[in-house]
Amino acid sequence: MVSLEVDDELARQAKEHLDGAGADAAVVAADGAGGWPPGAPYDRVISTYAVDQVPWAWVEQTRPGGRIVTPWGRLGHVALTVAEDHRSAVGWMQGLATFMPARGTPPASSWPHVRGTGPADDERPFARDLHALKDDAHLIFALRIHLPDVQISTGMDDDSVAGGLN
Repeated sequence: MVSLEVDDELARQAKEHLDGAGADAAVVAADGAGGWPPGAPYDRVISTYAVDQVPWAWVEQTRPGGRIVTPWGRLGHVALTVAEDHRSAVGWMQGLATFMPARGTPPASSWPHVRGTGPADDERPFARDLHALKDDAHLIFALRIHLPDVQISTGMDDDSVAGGLN
């Protein structure tokens, strides 16, 4: 097992903790986007940071039939299987999760032209029932695909569902 950590100090701490847990893992200070060719081919590549595109190095370094699992964008995670011809990977996406983005990923937009920068001067109850927005994972997933920079939040108060955009 090889664990990559882009930050030298975090790599040192990770090695210390893995050793303390009795795990037989090499820890390398390197950018995970490039993978780690010296240990390839891998049966599994598991990323713990969100990427907007799955790095091709991960596909190249995973054996045919091997799996790649990674948080993807601000939507959820993908699970891919590398094809037998080693020229592609296919799989599925599971939405509705948030992870730390890869370094260099621009921050999510605050959408000030939608939300404004101060308190709303015309705040009023929303006439539609927001239960679908709170309870329908497919609807939330579709909204996140269509509006990837908008963060949708919902919550319950005493008598209704409240929603918001960030």
